[in-house]
Amino acid sequence: MDKKTKDLDDLQEQLGGFTRYQILVCIGAAYLSYATAYIHQSGIYLSAVPVFRCAVPPLEDPTYGLSEAEIRNYTIPYDYEKQKYDTCHRYDLNLTNCYVNLTCIQPTNDVIPCDKGYHYDTDVYTMTTVTQWNLVCDRSILDTIANSLFFVGFFIGSAAYGPVGDWLGRKLAMLVFCVCHLIFGISLCFSPYFELYLCLRVLSAGSAIACFISVFVYTSEICPKHHRTVVGMFVFQSANIAHATLPGFAYALRTWSNLMFITGLISVPFILIWFILPESPRWLLSVGRSDAARQIMEKYAQSNSLHVRDEDWEMVVQDEKEKQRNAMESEKYSVIELFKRPLMRIISLAVVFGWFTANLVFYGLALNVGSLSGDPYTNAGINGAIEIVGTALILFAPWTGKRNLLCASFLFCSISCFASTVCVEFANGNQALETTSVVLAVMGKMGATSVFTIIYSLTSDIYPTVVRATGVGMGSMAARVGGVVTPFTLELQNSIPWLIQTIFGILSVFAFMTSLFFPETEKAVCLTSLDEAEIFYRQNMTLLNYITRSRDTVKYANGIKGTRITKL
Repeated sequence: MDKKTKDLDDLQEQLGGFTRYQILVCIGAAYLSYATAYIHQSGIYLSAVPVFRCAVPPLEDPTYGLSEAEIRNYTIPYDYEKQKYDTCHRYDLNLTNCYVNLTCIQPTNDVIPCDKGYHYDTDVYTMTTVTQWNLVCDRSILDTIANSLFFVGFFIGSAAYGPVGDWLGRKLAMLVFCVCHLIFGISLCFSPYFELYLCLRVLSAGSAIACFISVFVYTSEICPKHHRTVVGMFVFQSANIAHATLPGFAYALRTWSNLMFITGLISVPFILIWFILPESPRWLLSVGRSDAARQIMEKYAQSNSLHVRDEDWEMVVQDEKEKQRNAMESEKYSVIELFKRPLMRIISLAVVFGWFTANLVFYGLALNVGSLSGDPYTNAGINGAIEIVGTALILFAPWTGKRNLLCASFLFCSISCFASTVCVEFANGNQALETTSVVLAVMGKMGATSVFTIIYSLTSDIYPTVVRATGVGMGSMAARVGGVVTPFTLELQNSIPWLIQTIFGILSVFAFMTSLFFPETEKAVCLTSLDEAEIFYRQNMTLLNYITRSRDTVKYANGIKGTRITKL
């Protein structure tokens, strides 16, 4: 290459692009993403609520010979409006003087809250956190708080990775977070107290998302720039495989502690894989360890029977030093800078709302899968598998453009959620409509997955270099807020069943409309400065330009109407 300067990407292309060695390294690293992704959607089973009623000892003793239907009929009030038995109250019967002849069962209209605990059906779920700590009725809010704090753990883990990854290095950071995930995840299974369970679950969530981010950053730095979209998709797909196989483990194990224990152990093999992974040469160059970086680049070259020339390496080192010098001299920008310029302000508001909606709808549809008609394990398996399809849709971006694909995904998600709600409301026992509602909900999850994948890439493209990390970080923070809100949104289902997916549909419609303001970034140049970005937005924000032209046309027409024509 006849260039006076050469960066690491140029050298990698010269050495044959994405070598076999790099592919194997990325596969090995992606195992960590797979192994720690089981906890992402474990709340489906940890918070599963089986069929339950008030416990009424001693009537449940087999010597009384009462069937479950008879026990409910004798002791539990029936809610004719909701057409189901009251799960949180029982008739005020004197159970302490109840004999085999059932003299304690006397007709009464007086009801009391469950005072002797609860009886849970174990046909579907043998034990969940809900049944272990009785997180039902007036204690159900504790389960909602637990799921909300789980996403607080995501927020903490996302924030923790940056300094840890920069300080320890990309490779060691993966090991540290993997070991933390293993310790917290295994300890979680043996929590005797709900409060300890809460703390360990937050720490498990934080370490799990930090593992995912560390793998994503590591593989992005390992591979050449032209392959980063595909490699990033591969990392997402490795996590999707875990989501798709989680229901199989849950079905086989049936108890939440066994599920968390076994899926936690899956990350152990990565500790062995870690020893054969190289450090990121980009990170080594950034901390001045150019000799160590060159040794790794030599392994890349040897994979294609090539060699790194001294003069090429010297240019790479000099280029890195120049970039660091420019970075130190450049002005630092805060998140406030994203809202100072008029067009960037519109972009940033759309980014915040898009990320918030993407995360809320994605995890809302994931955690709500237990409420769908049909077998919960089958539904969750399909719901997880559809993520593989949703993630793969980003491969169409070169033809459709990222903005168009993002808008289409939001719109598809909203239509699916609305249609699913309509089918549920009009089903009334109709099996065909109930099945259709499940299929539509799964399709909505596919759209949400596609959104989640595309919006990360689009946000990275849409901001200039000087505020790119700040913009992506702002979007990620908005997503975590969406995750924290999700469990409280699902609580509305207990009072208004149709409201949940209606909310998801409405938010997706608004996100679709705000995403129309994004400029198309596919095949666009990499923006470097704030002024350059503002010019780019003005030229490529097609919807805003259309609105502006229409407004100017109206003003011009009104001006003509108000003009007096003088006869000469």
